[in-house]
Amino acid sequence: MIKTITGLFAFTLCILPLCADDFNRPDVGYTHDGSKLGWYWQASGKSHWSLKGHRIHVDNADPSPQETDQVLYHTRVLLKSGDWSATVSVRSETAGNHAGLVFMVGANGTTHYQIGLEFGSNQLRVLRSGVGGIHPVGRTNVTSSETFDPACFYAITAWSTVPNQFQWNVRNPAGKVVASDSFNDAEYASGYAGIIKNVGDGNPDICEFDDFYVREITVPPITRPHPRLLISAVDVDLIKTAIQRREEPRFSAWRDLKTAADQISRNVKVLAPYTGRDSLLFYQSARIAGCHASQLALAYLLGGNPAHAAKAKEILLAWARANPGPGTDFDPALRFANSGMDAARGAAGLIHAYDFLYDTLSLEERQAVEGWLRKLLPTILTGIARWDQPFKRSSSDPRGYEESNNPDNIYFYGQLYQNHLVSHAMGCLLIGYALGDRDLVQFAVDSPENPRDFLELFDGMILMKGDTMINSSDSMQPAPQDGEIIDRYRQIENHGLVYATLSLNQMMAMSETLFANGIDLYTRVGAHGETLEKPFDFYADFYRLKNSSIKGGYYQGAGIGTGQIAVFEVANRRYPGNPNIEALLKSVNRAKIDSGGSSEAYFCQPTLTHGIPLLPTKEEAANPKKP
Repeated sequence: MIKTITGLFAFTLCILPLCADDFNRPDVGYTHDGSKLGWYWQASGKSHWSLKGHRIHVDNADPSPQETDQVLYHTRVLLKSGDWSATVSVRSETAGNHAGLVFMVGANGTTHYQIGLEFGSNQLRVLRSGVGGIHPVGRTNVTSSETFDPACFYAITAWSTVPNQFQWNVRNPAGKVVASDSFNDAEYASGYAGIIKNVGDGNPDICEFDDFYVREITVPPITRPHPRLLISAVDVDLIKTAIQRREEPRFSAWRDLKTAADQISRNVKVLAPYTGRDSLLFYQSARIAGCHASQLALAYLLGGNPAHAAKAKEILLAWARANPGPGTDFDPALRFANSGMDAARGAAGLIHAYDFLYDTLSLEERQAVEGWLRKLLPTILTGIARWDQPFKRSSSDPRGYEESNNPDNIYFYGQLYQNHLVSHAMGCLLIGYALGDRDLVQFAVDSPENPRDFLELFDGMILMKGDTMINSSDSMQPAPQDGEIIDRYRQIENHGLVYATLSLNQMMAMSETLFANGIDLYTRVGAHGETLEKPFDFYADFYRLKNSSIKGGYYQGAGIGTGQIAVFEVANRRYPGNPNIEALLKSVNRAKIDSGGSSEAYFCQPTLTHGIPLLPTKEEAANPKKP
């Protein structure tokens, strides 16, 4: 099995021409006119498929019946009722044929809607087809001023924001809506979406599909009060109740946090922020400040000590008001590939502190912090852009790299998924929710404008058995197992476990922030079976046994510390009863392994914020301890 890499990324990695067999996927059962639709690029007969940029070219002269209304690309996951959208920009180079968008709905996915452009008749039509045949739902004549041009792209969008109600529109190349409508289907429960092309006429035909993107997640308006990163206002009340009831492990974790906050507020001097142009020095300085500020702010949020809030604000505002703005102007000759990551990871703790302190800040103070966070964004976005274009090493360019015409050099020599890319998405997401910027969160989570949004990372970062396209630095001995993180390739430096858990930590910081705002990725299953639970299943025993040689020996020699264990508390909260996670947490002092926002953790006191009592084993349930 090979990871799907869409558009340019798939094209750039292959030396030989791509053909259909390169993209085979396990089928999802769906029967219509004898065809099966699933997670794969489909081809039959004389079809040949190739990728050019972001377009799919299909040259098909096969008139076999199953190719009528052929689905060329199928979205990766189940679309939720009342919360999805799909857009495809299409053109047909042969007048008289039609191309468009298809989506399957109904309790069993057997009702099949098509929104198609008919170039020969200058019309749009919506068809409903299924096992019983094709049934017209609607036919829309376009305005007399609009003549469909087979040489131009038309964008078709279908969406559902209310269960059972479909809406759609078509925009011409100028972006003007030339047709739109809506209809209902009471049987609608869930669905899929994809591209269709009317073929099977026995004639060679080429149809280009451009910019196909099915949006799985539409970020809702950001209306929830602060705190809304990592924890919600409801969580704050639950944590306070656990502390009052002296529930473990939260009570011990709270005592440790309070002690640390008391010490910081009394004894730690607020240092001047780093405002230089070296992103590594920014990262190192900002992480320390962020750890202190977030711990103080959380202690205030839970305990109400004004001294904790005052010190946290002093640290936060020193960074927000510094001139020049910290992290806003890095020298490209220093850490050219790293600066976007350094900005995102460095600022994380300070962003959390702002979220915790929000209600204590004046309007002017909020504006100062939010102004600085917005000025950080270009640094992160520049990082995204640098990774998304080919560069090659250079001894003459002061950056250490120069632009390359070799597409194999993209993502700095083929590091298609790894922790830098997760950092970029995390930075955009945390800043987006801190600012209440819905568009920025959408960009971070699920957007065609972001080549490595969180959903792309979800499928790409989590490895599954059978994956064969990893990284040139990965020995593939042993081959990946379900739930490994692609950063395992850093084992060439004996850091495979550290980097894998680093990426997982950041992915969980994003997942928890999304969860606190009504978006649940903990139930998501990726295109190849990936879930957020699988990495914790795989890695838990390394930390429990303190043995890097297990599970095939790939990580033999890797360092194993305790700083990354606390994120398993978050996993236990979302996947209670998982035996591997529970076995790890039962093997440690849960309060003492709480990393508390240390340099490579992207939570603040996760044992305190997420620690819940462990479920008893069968033996413990059968033989409860006497009080």
